[in-house]
Amino acid sequence: MKNTIKYRTKSKVLVTALTVAVAVLLGACGANDTANNGANGAGKTKDASPSPQTEQTPSKAITVKIGTVPALSPQNVAKDKGFVEEEFAKLGAKAEWTAFQTGPEIFEAIAGNHLDFGQTGNIPVLSAQVNKVPFKQISVSGDGKTNNNIIVPKGSEAKSISDLKGKKIAVAKGSVPYNVLVRAIEVAGLKITDFTIVQVLPAEARPAFEAGQVDAWAIWEPFVSTQVIKNGARVLVSGEDLGLINPNFNVVHSEFAEEHPELVTAYLKALERARIWQEENQEETVQIYVKQMKLDEEVLKAVVAKIKPLNSLITDEIIEAQRNTAAKLHELGVLKELVDPAQAADNRYLEEALKK
Repeated sequence: MKNTIKYRTKSKVLVTALTVAVAVLLGACGANDTANNGANGAGKTKDASPSPQTEQTPSKAITVKIGTVPALSPQNVAKDKGFVEEEFAKLGAKAEWTAFQTGPEIFEAIAGNHLDFGQTGNIPVLSAQVNKVPFKQISVSGDGKTNNNIIVPKGSEAKSISDLKGKKIAVAKGSVPYNVLVRAIEVAGLKITDFTIVQVLPAEARPAFEAGQVDAWAIWEPFVSTQVIKNGARVLVSGEDLGLINPNFNVVHSEFAEEHPELVTAYLKALERARIWQEENQEETVQIYVKQMKLDEEVLKAVVAKIKPLNSLITDEIIEAQRNTAAKLHELGVLKELVDPAQAADNRYLEEALKK
């Protein structure tokens, strides 16, 4: 039998609560800037948990469970190149990879003690905090500025979000593009009730958009570039236009981090290796994503050139953006209570990983 990591038994109430959140929040989902290190204070745990050390070796060989989502990120490059396995081998550990479709699924697995590491968007992170999932955010894997957009089909006469008043807009409620849509409507001086919001996942939204059954689609990459390049769609509003930061995060089970800080540091070292490798090998990176996602090479080439890979510290700017998002979603009733994003952030492991 594999010697996998076991945690203390948790209440089933936590998993049930998160499962309900998944039904509501069906979300999607660089240079390592050390300035504005917002999580160094507020993001640290209050107790004196173990300091991340790379020299410490686990007493027993263990299998670390890692969850992936369909994303153009250093995590998936690290998986393909075997960087995580190489770093773990130095500490007598192995990696076991499991594919998930969404961030809420990652957190459901963490809540059930079935997962140690994962990657997710910012809204599932907030939902997980509300539902008291035991996790820490350990680095930013993307800022979401350019890859979340509202698009309209070829031939649409809409020039602004106001032109869509009274029309149908497809979006996955609780996703990052949902946040972009809410903000775009707010900036235009309108209300979400001025539109017909069709809440569907990408698998259902794509054919509806292509068939003209909806008038716009709030969606993330690579779906955006697929529609623009292949079907002549047009970006109506982007997160960048609105000045929004919708970060993605690398997360870890809190108890795993406390018991195996050296493996958290090793994992982030592997992601940093992958980030650097991706920046230096874009053509091969495209081929990795083509293989993993089974998507068009032309589309993925455009997306890879557009999105900068990150494995960066959780700054004050990121935390403030999360606070703003939480406040807006709480106002809309998407989040049942307000949370402090700083309480989930912990930069210590990445700081250790980035030491020369």
